[in-house]
Formats: sequence, C-alpha cells, structure tokens
Amino acid sequence: MERVNEFFDLPERIVEGNNLDATRIYNFDDTGLTAFQNKPRRVLSMKGWSKMFSVSSGERVVNTTAVCCVSAADCYVPPMLIFKRDEGCDDFKDGAPPGSVVTFHPIVT
Repeated sequence: MERVNEFFDLPERIVEGNNLDATRIYNFDDTGLTAFQNKPRRVLSMKGWSKMFSVSSGERVVNTTAVCCVSAADCYVPPMLIFKRDEGCDDFKDGAPPGSVVTFHPIVT
C-alpha cells in the first residue's frame, strides 16, 4: 500500500515543488489511423460453398499518425498529422482544425 501512495504522491510533489498550474500540465497522445478497414464487414458466399469472397481495397494499408496535446486547463495545441508518403499537397489540410501541422514522411521499404 505504501508503494501505491508513493506513486500518487509523486505528481503532487512535482506540481507543488515547481509551482505549476493547470496551464502548464499537458497530456500528449499519438495514434495511428488508417483509411481502409482492416477486416471486411461482410463476407459473401453461396449456400453450401466452401469458398468465401469479400470486398476489399486493392491498396496497401498505410497508417497515418495523429499527434494531439491538451492541457489540464482545457487548452489544446493544434494536432500534427504525419502521412507516410513521399510528398503531398494542401488538400491534406482540408477539414483539419486551424493551425494543424501536416507533414509527410517517406515510406522506407
């Protein structure tokens, strides 16, 4: 039980010791997004057949990374979107929040 209390007391000591307020405490997260489904939602087959068919994209699935950050005071940093491709155009910014950073990282094979 002592170790658990120590775990929860440590952030409190850091905040108080450095005079931090909610505007200086941020939560950072990155996640991978894909434009194509990983598993088909429906599988087609004739009754009694042992072969199954499904509809799928012919493109190779490539993840896009989204990096998001928000403070404890509910202020957010505009997201960064990292596309795995050699180059892109301004169309990738369409619909993104104002101030978003869109960057491209070449695919290494």
